[in-house]
Amino acid sequence: MDSVGEMGYVTGNFKSTGTEAFATATNGLGALSSSCNNGEGNTASVFAVDASGADGPAFTWMTQIGCGAGQSVKVEGDHLYISGYLNEEATTVTTTPAPAGGQGSCTLTGKYGGYLAKISKADGKCVWAKDTPKNRRAVSDGTSVWAADYGGASVTYDATHSVQPNGAAAELDIFVAKYSAADGTAHWATTVGGVGREQLYD
Repeated sequence: MDSVGEMGYVTGNFKSTGTEAFATATNGLGALSSSCNNGEGNTASVFAVDASGADGPAFTWMTQIGCGAGQSVKVEGDHLYISGYLNEEATTVTTTPAPAGGQGSCTLTGKYGGYLAKISKADGKCVWAKDTPKNRRAVSDGTSVWAADYGGASVTYDATHSVQPNGAAAELDIFVAKYSAADGTAHWATTVGGVGREQLYD
């Protein structure tokens, strides 16, 4: 979760066919159905929550990324930078309610196991989304985005770039990559660590 004033931005996943009790609890958004497996699968999502009302928090928009789990959301200026895990199947990023001017043209394949995306803080509209490895955290200064996770095996970033861990087999290292905040262009990826276990939590 990240926040600005009374607005909170929460990522994670949800599963709903639009008929469960959860659907009636999302005040302001109506009956929500998850986009994964006709509502039967966990969908990586981001919710905008307005906590300023006297009657408690109200949802103002929700963006669904695809089958998987949201791990990180970071506010920077007018945008959110979000990251997490995806199952290996194509998905189109969608927002409820639909933003003025359309949803944007963000699609993902899930082929590398994760995603990194930039969305509008005001209405959840996708600016860009990029297939990446699984990311536990992503941060931005408005010019660049850094995304990171940890693991003990080689990490593939695209069709021609992969990074090996520094340590011995099955030892954990931290993997970090840098991207452009303007359009998601990748700049570099590297490992942090050596002998023994290196892990990342935030």
